Amino acid sequence: MKTKIFHIVENFDNKYGGVNVVVKSIVNNINLYKHEVINVKNKLLTISQIKKIFCSKNKKKIIHIHGIFNPTFLFVALLSIFFNIKFTVSSHGNLKEITWKQKGLVSYLFKYTYWNFFAKYILKKAFKVHAVEKIEFNNLKTYFKKNKISTIYHMYNFDNNKTKYKINKNLIFIGRIAALKGIEILIDCFSKIKKLKNFNLVIYGPVVDIDYFNNLRNQIDEKKLSNRILFKKPVTGKQKNNILGSSWAFVNASKSEVLGFTNFEAARNSLPIIASTNFGLGELKNNGGITVNPTVLNFKRAIEETLKWSLKKRIKNGKKINLFFKKKFSKKNAVEKWNRFYEINK
Repeated sequence: MKTKIFHIVENFDNKYGGVNVVVKSIVNNINLYKHEVINVKNKLLTISQIKKIFCSKNKKKIIHIHGIFNPTFLFVALLSIFFNIKFTVSSHGNLKEITWKQKGLVSYLFKYTYWNFFAKYILKKAFKVHAVEKIEFNNLKTYFKKNKISTIYHMYNFDNNKTKYKINKNLIFIGRIAALKGIEILIDCFSKIKKLKNFNLVIYGPVVDIDYFNNLRNQIDEKKLSNRILFKKPVTGKQKNNILGSSWAFVNASKSEVLGFTNFEAARNSLPIIASTNFGLGELKNNGGITVNPTVLNFKRAIEETLKWSLKKRIKNGKKINLFFKKKFSKKNAVEKWNRFYEINK
């Protein structure tokens, strides 16, 4: 009988969000195990969900908790401990104090108290902990000092996309409109570049922080850049690939984020990446992109360098970033690591 993995995920039916993409990739690719996703809505589990997890006939089971700051996760972990069921944890970037401070003092105090007085004593009982990349691994070591932490990159199929796109002069960001994404850095540095030529900054994504979004709009209006910096609705599927394949570069000044899936999608579509060093991508300078600390000055210089590329160099850099990702983020290696991650006797 195969071991069954119960994935505990908040709002799994949400259309957007990297956590859901990660969970789906595990379910679809790690075939040595059975999988079932338990969708936590309104921060609560139903009685039927609890019975399904803890009263199922399948005796060989592991519970994989995806996230930190939901009391239901602690409840599931406590029941796992009580019933002697092994559980694992993926923090998905939640354990960085810089992220706790983004929504003000009350939010910070809640998360600080939640972790230091409750969560760390329960989640440290985890069988294994998952990190997406080395930066997150080093960070998690400060929280899970005695736990085994496994670094496993995202699984992504870098098939040969042979579509030929007409490349336009758009720098793009695709992701949630939230303070941690550093979009204000992109707007500020864009306003300081004297020779923008015909380049625009186009931002695609759902608004998850309306106050932050309104501040960005005010920032754009004050700098008189409403004709150069545009907000667009979220994109998915073929439309998303078309935008990635036809743009000049993907820019992301995230202040704190584990390796995002959009980077993989950009690389698949041979789109050069200008990214924050917080991503864990490594050095992109010789691999078709640029990585810099997320400051206005650094991104200004990086974008200015990008604007000087000829079309031929833009295409060449796109091919280099594609090749770099294919080599560094092997799907086969990731599958093997996930198979070992769930091995109970390891």
